[in-house]
Amino acid sequence: MSSRMQSAVLMLLMLTLGLAETATAGDKRPDPADPQAVVPPHRYVSDFASYRQPQFEQKLDWRQANDTVRDVGGHAGALKGADEPPRTQAEHAGPGMKHGGHGHHGGHKP
Repeated sequence: MSSRMQSAVLMLLMLTLGLAETATAGDKRPDPADPQAVVPPHRYVSDFASYRQPQFEQKLDWRQANDTVRDVGGHAGALKGADEPPRTQAEHAGPGMKHGGHGHHGGHKP
């Protein structure tokens, strides 16, 4: 390396170190490695401090709630329009459920 190149590298190195020193000179935070450092007290605030319990309009007996869900055709029935009558168990099964075994899967063949 030429002496001119060495000088440029040295100048760049000194400038970089000088900027790093200047950046930390204004830092007034306590040394984290110093056990005697004076730090502000920690203030704990619970995430649940502002929690409000929900207010329900009416409380239902769980048996009555289960009966209502059953009467509308189960949880999926509650999403349907109220004008549809509840489906029977045979209707829930659908045409694919009327088989007597697993022969349609290509099971055992003699």
